[in-house]
Amino acid sequence: MKSESILRKYPFLLLIPCFGIVTFVILYTIAATQYPGGSSFDLAQKGFSLMHNYWCDLIEPLTHNKLENKGRPLAVFAMNLLIVCLIFMWLFLPKLFSRPHHNHLIIQIAGVLAMIIALFLVTPHHGWVINTGGTFGSIAVIFTFLELKKDGHEFLFKFGIFCLLLFAVNFFFYYSKIWLFILPMLQKITFLITFYWFGMLSYKTYQKVK
Repeated sequence: MKSESILRKYPFLLLIPCFGIVTFVILYTIAATQYPGGSSFDLAQKGFSLMHNYWCDLIEPLTHNKLENKGRPLAVFAMNLLIVCLIFMWLFLPKLFSRPHHNHLIIQIAGVLAMIIALFLVTPHHGWVINTGGTFGSIAVIFTFLELKKDGHEFLFKFGIFCLLLFAVNFFFYYSKIWLFILPMLQKITFLITFYWFGMLSYKTYQKVK
């Protein structure tokens, strides 16, 4: 059975990324309640701080003040679940567009590779994973922009550009060390807005196929 007929028979498969995003946010929030405390800004801090802790703090074995991070197992599970669910988004995304194009294969390959590499975020090779996975992810996103623009999905295109600009601001603050104190909160806002964009892409694909 071809993928087109499978998706027409089981269109809910296209909503797997939405399920992954919602589940991730819920589980990550629960994991944050189990975080003992400490951040790069305040070692004596109690619990997880939206203002001072980065998202990646929850997947570290030890907190900044060297306590065991009891929220890590749930946070790692939530992140891996999200990554696996987003693989389906990149695989199915070409179904959103009206005409077949070789760009679609680039989106699928680069997007899936980015997600597979992201599964290693919890290893000591965090920096390599960010750089390599981010490169493939950027390729997938750029070609997605091209197809969204060409296919007339103006809102999705502009929203995606907005997400990209937010990430650029994050990187600027991180590497320049300017206003570094706002970066943890900005990072969370950026992720949530980008998750919303991913959800819209998946839901629009679902509507198109259904």
